[in-house]
Amino acid sequence: MEYMSAFGDWNQSILIAKDEAFFKEDNEIILSGDAEVRLDLLPNPRIKVYVNNIQIFEYETVYQLSWLAFQPLDLELKNVKKPIKGSMSENNIFNSKSFVWSSHEPIIGVGDDDIQIQYVVFNLLNFKKVIKPVKLKCENWIIELLPSQKYEERFKKLENYGGYAITHRGCLKKVDNTPFSSKEAEEILFALFLFFSFAKGDQCGAVYPMGFDSSDNKVWESWYAPRVTSFSNTTSWFVELYPKHLEDLFFGFMHKLHESGWKDTFRRVLYWYYTANNSNIDSGIILAQTALEKLIYMYFKGNPIDGDAAKQLKKLLSELGIPVCINLDTPELLKLAKEVNKLVKKKKEEEKLLDIKTKNRPSKWTDAPNALMEMRNYLVHPEHKYDPVDFRPAIYETKTLGLWYLELSLLKLCGYSGEYHNRLTSKWVNQIEHVP
Repeated sequence: MEYMSAFGDWNQSILIAKDEAFFKEDNEIILSGDAEVRLDLLPNPRIKVYVNNIQIFEYETVYQLSWLAFQPLDLELKNVKKPIKGSMSENNIFNSKSFVWSSHEPIIGVGDDDIQIQYVVFNLLNFKKVIKPVKLKCENWIIELLPSQKYEERFKKLENYGGYAITHRGCLKKVDNTPFSSKEAEEILFALFLFFSFAKGDQCGAVYPMGFDSSDNKVWESWYAPRVTSFSNTTSWFVELYPKHLEDLFFGFMHKLHESGWKDTFRRVLYWYYTANNSNIDSGIILAQTALEKLIYMYFKGNPIDGDAAKQLKKLLSELGIPVCINLDTPELLKLAKEVNKLVKKKKEEEKLLDIKTKNRPSKWTDAPNALMEMRNYLVHPEHKYDPVDFRPAIYETKTLGLWYLELSLLKLCGYSGEYHNRLTSKWVNQIEHVP
């Protein structure tokens, strides 16, 4: 197999390896051809195998195969140890003697789970414009991150047009330079996907990691493309001018992941976080609350305090030292709360006068968690118990509040007490302040 290490430019397909590809039936080769394994960046990152110069050994079986576009097919590469699951996304076997096959799962192109590695080099797609070196440390692991070659040119295109590009190159190794298994490498790379996605506020992960031994020989290589969205300058707690904040968070973040149950919790919560962060306003509110409720459940070990979701959220935030009052940081929400409370008072007076109890009675808004949960209920329930109060002017602030609560909760849970970007109060893009 011929391996390629030169990485392309903005939105450019990246050639990873050349090999021979074939399909088998009953352990007999029915079709073979010359293969190029590529990381295609458009329309979204995906590992694809381009097969040309096809030789057909069993025409009747291949004819049946030609009708299986987009159906699961196991492709084999001569120098890869096991069949690879995927599908034929473009099928011109009989016309042009070529086809394109897409991978459904990571492909171990070199090595196996038992191989010993000295260090891993990986590439990062679409991270924030961090131009200073970053050194992340946790226990016996160290990860060094540097901007890629031509980073200024690549970021200019990404910022102007979106799309995809390799923005950084990283190196993963043990502090004491002892070897480690490829399985350990995959676990750390997954943790880095969660970490960098949280920092960016959107999906961001390593692609095409390569493992080397102590003599700098390539002994392991994984071909996969994590889900990464087209580049945008997404708002998050992290400001690219202050890479030290990544270094300060990393130790606590990794320790939290290793606590029982928290790895899966972070995986789910971070998915809802960056999805909410990049969704429309209504969806963002609902997804942010979903993430917060998952944190509540895990934090209280499945036994949250008595009361509704608002009281449980208030308890979580209070224990983490996060403010819960509605104040001038959210003026529209503060105005809405006053209107709601005025309506509640009026309805109570009417009920007392008529000696009745209204069904689905509206309740007073006492704090920001209460307002957040009631806004979510307003969006998802057909009956609006606060009519005729208009909630719409405060919807944007409510989404911002939910994401702020989510970011602060995650930072606090990781023991982070440094500086961050407060999306709720910041007056300019790179403004930072201390975590409360």
